[in-house]
Amino acid sequence: MSPNKKFNPVTAKILTTGLFILIGCLLACAIHMVSLGKIYEQKAEDELLGHMQVAVEVINHDVDAQMVATQACADAIFFHEDDTKLSTILKEYTDEYDEYEFYYAAPDGMTYYANGTAVEDGAFEQLSEIHGYEFQNDFICITQEGNNVKGEKESYWIGICRLQLKEYDEPGFLMSRRDNNDLFKDECFDYLCELGICSLVDKKGTVITTDSNYVKELGLGDNFYEALKEYSNGSNHSESQINQMRSEIPSQQEGNMEFVSSAGRNVFVAYEEINGTRDRYLMVVFHEDAVYEMVQPVLFRSFLLWTIILIIMLVTIGFVWNSGRVARRTVERLAFEDSVTGGKNLNFFRKKAAEIINQNRETPFLIYRFDILNFRYINEAYGHDKADLILKACVQEFMRIYSKNELCVRINSDHFLALIINNTDTKQNYQSYMKAIGEAARTNGVRYPIRLRTGVYQVRKDDYNIDIMIDHANAARKSLSGTEKVQEAMYSEKIVSNMKKVDAIESQMQPAIVNDEFKIFLQPKWDIVNDRLVGAEALVRWIKDDGSMIYPSDFIPLFETNGFIEKLDFHMLEKLCKRIREIELEDKYVLVPISVNQSRILINNPDYVKNVEKVISRFNIDVEHLQIEITETVFFDEKNKMIEVVNQLKKLGLSLAMDDFGSGYSSLNILRDIPFDVLKIDREFVSESVASKSSIVIMQKIIEMAKGLNIKVICEGVETKEQIITLRELGCTMVQGYYYDKPIPMDEFLDKYCRPKTNISKR
Repeated sequence: MSPNKKFNPVTAKILTTGLFILIGCLLACAIHMVSLGKIYEQKAEDELLGHMQVAVEVINHDVDAQMVATQACADAIFFHEDDTKLSTILKEYTDEYDEYEFYYAAPDGMTYYANGTAVEDGAFEQLSEIHGYEFQNDFICITQEGNNVKGEKESYWIGICRLQLKEYDEPGFLMSRRDNNDLFKDECFDYLCELGICSLVDKKGTVITTDSNYVKELGLGDNFYEALKEYSNGSNHSESQINQMRSEIPSQQEGNMEFVSSAGRNVFVAYEEINGTRDRYLMVVFHEDAVYEMVQPVLFRSFLLWTIILIIMLVTIGFVWNSGRVARRTVERLAFEDSVTGGKNLNFFRKKAAEIINQNRETPFLIYRFDILNFRYINEAYGHDKADLILKACVQEFMRIYSKNELCVRINSDHFLALIINNTDTKQNYQSYMKAIGEAARTNGVRYPIRLRTGVYQVRKDDYNIDIMIDHANAARKSLSGTEKVQEAMYSEKIVSNMKKVDAIESQMQPAIVNDEFKIFLQPKWDIVNDRLVGAEALVRWIKDDGSMIYPSDFIPLFETNGFIEKLDFHMLEKLCKRIREIELEDKYVLVPISVNQSRILINNPDYVKNVEKVISRFNIDVEHLQIEITETVFFDEKNKMIEVVNQLKKLGLSLAMDDFGSGYSSLNILRDIPFDVLKIDREFVSESVASKSSIVIMQKIIEMAKGLNIKVICEGVETKEQIITLRELGCTMVQGYYYDKPIPMDEFLDKYCRPKTNISKR
């Protein structure tokens, strides 16, 4: 890299971070290896002590077995003393337990052997003097050294059991002897002898028997403690440790200590008393080398892993360093380019538009925030590829018509942002721009008319926050409902006021449910043939505690947008069911079926039917008094799912009405597939039917078709006598509208229409 070339901040940050991570990893690995070494050292020591424990258990088992055999022989002598000779029993048990040799030391100084001989060898006095008759359960096990006939040194386990014979005034000693020379040849000592020194010593430190390593390491000394001192480095600390162990052994059954050898190695000594012997201990000596040999493979694997991590980190840092410039270009492309249109995105607009405005403070600018009306329909009808071509045209045509200091970017979906210079050509240029997009759409086979819904914000000289400017333009766009002929709105304080109004309503909607401010109003449904009441529709009215009202046109569209309509609709359903049950129990009024409208959001809830069933069960109402109204547009998105929901509602015994039939792109297949009981004709369709001959024909055919399907028809929005006459002639029997009555509070409706003796007619 040449001196004048520098790392860009992103690359430098990545490399610096990588370097710190590398150093951290190396440090962590080093700490890990040290910790791992200590852990495995402790584990190795525990493993060695575990093997020692097993060896002690084996010796203890042999001592216990010798005790059982000796006690059995003693019992035999005691119970057969009168009729069997002592030597006979000794021989019998010597033959039975071939590893033991039994003999008896009598109080008179004679020792009787299994071969029938008796020798005055002073064994009784020797045992009495040494052990002072200190037995546990009349048994003790000692070791004994001697020479065989060849003069070789031998070691024995001597089991001694006190035995009182009738011919003596005091007890003698029944003894069993077994060879001790092969003690450390047992496989349980293989591991210990391989790694260290095993010795059997008494409490004074006299070595009873030992393995071959003893002479190699500790010399020929018969005293274990003195041999350790010779083996140590001679320091006061080492001698102190050995002396402390020597003083502790007579009062402790097990323990361990550590000292430094003359070679500078740490030496570990562990000891444990052999059960039933009082003063015989198994001593195990091993060096730190033995532990290191156990730990070394683990440390080697850890070091290998550490090396691999180091190589990987170095390769990674090298790769990042080598790929820095490519990465920077990629990041910039991802940060500022739009993959669909090939133009720039919102991030670029924020940065570039702010620069342009700040550099041209005297130039008046407008920020346009626009989207394509019914773009979803274009996507579904013509496919994504052709829809994407229109999005590309929005950017390409802007670049062709506008100057370099004017920007247009896609935010997401069909939403765009533009920075435009406000001059005398602004309107003409924008009209040309919309026309060019429409022509591009037709060129690509899209015949649907392209209309833009646009919010405009005029940039002021004291504006510096580009995000606030964008939000103002978006607020203006949102103020358009989609039904206006002119789809363009300039940001104003009125829009701000409307936004505040929305905020105020949203802040009050939750408390309104808690405070029961949403009231049920009923509007009658009339039979125009028999001139009588046949039903009612439950409508919601928001009446605050102070008596003021928030009109449905103000809060229903908002609730449909923010999703609160789901909670409100179900609240009104519960409230209506509760009131119906109260009326049923009062038996004061003659109830007619009351319908309640359910929103698309509520019905899409997977638990909707279960919740409706729970409400009906909780209040135990007669389902003939409740009717569910569903708007036909609910079936546009997920028809099959909605059919399933309707069928489940029918299973509950509910009557179903399709609301606002004729308000959208109604599908006659819906009437075939879905078991509706009532068809409600939209009010606008009813108004047109009176004035238009073609509408009258369509209305007549809808009514005839509904009758053929055994579906009742109700026409909404009936306000004049002329409409009544026309609808009666067309065969419609039921209507709803202001001609008969406006929506009124439920209690007023009941008193007016539902008293048993009330005879209501409309003339």
